[in-house]
Amino acid sequence: MRPLFAYCVAAVLAATPALADACDVERDVLLGTLARNGFAVETEGSFTETFGACRVRDMVLAGPTLTLDIGMLEWDLDGLAALQGGSGSAKLTATLDNLRMIPSVDDPWIGYMLKEQNRRNTIDGTLSVSWDMDAARLELETLTLDMPGDNALSVSLRASGVSPAILTGGPANAATAAVERLELVVTNQGFADGLILSALAGAMSGLPGTPESQMTATRRDAKAVVADLPDTIVNPSSKAALSALVDEAPAPWGTLAITVAADPPLPLLRFPALALSSNPFDPAALGFALDGATIDVTFDPAPDTE
Repeated sequence: MRPLFAYCVAAVLAATPALADACDVERDVLLGTLARNGFAVETEGSFTETFGACRVRDMVLAGPTLTLDIGMLEWDLDGLAALQGGSGSAKLTATLDNLRMIPSVDDPWIGYMLKEQNRRNTIDGTLSVSWDMDAARLELETLTLDMPGDNALSVSLRASGVSPAILTGGPANAATAAVERLELVVTNQGFADGLILSALAGAMSGLPGTPESQMTATRRDAKAVVADLPDTIVNPSSKAALSALVDEAPAPWGTLAITVAADPPLPLLRFPALALSSNPFDPAALGFALDGATIDVTFDPAPDTE
């Protein structure tokens, strides 16, 4: 989903010239942003404007490893002039219907099979985000993705310190950003398995022992990290939920819900340093990175059909 919603949001929230037809402006920025990120327009589709909302239908984008077949993307941006001037407020809402994500391969028969396999595997989504640039406050009211099968994702976020400088890119421009509240709900019944398993295989394929023995050791180590988390940050019931999630690894099926609340807000700048540390799972390092936050977790495993 990242190649579509992230690029579209970046495109329509970019500072653009003030022209009479806002949809034409946003269309050009959208296509330019996608091109800079390696996506060529294979089929431009049809752009229309209806009651202030911009809509594109039947667009196909070809990337180096992925083709995006977009049934319909509609967005409504209020505050284009504010974004252009870097002051004021803006609000963006968007709806996505029938997105197909098809891996790009050289073999024509494999490509044909992948296209057929994903013909009915469509993704729908909604987005609503507002930004007060003068107060440097960003609120992601909702981002929802309805994926094939019983798979879904929803995110909401409230952040401070998000200044207009973040539009120019670069980590330094996000240095003041901090999370006040984050809510994440993920339901996985197969859709995320390939991503999880391929990442694990890449990280662990060179280790000694069998995959089964390595996963047993990894689950043991992960549960030890969970147990050592400060109770002031992750309460015992949340630790139990995280341990239950680890027990379901490497391909956990079920619904995971995480709520992060922080007062004062949790600076995002702490996390790159944590990721680059020699042991990012050290309890002291985690405690410092998450200091001031409370994290509530629930996990409901899917029924075991085996």
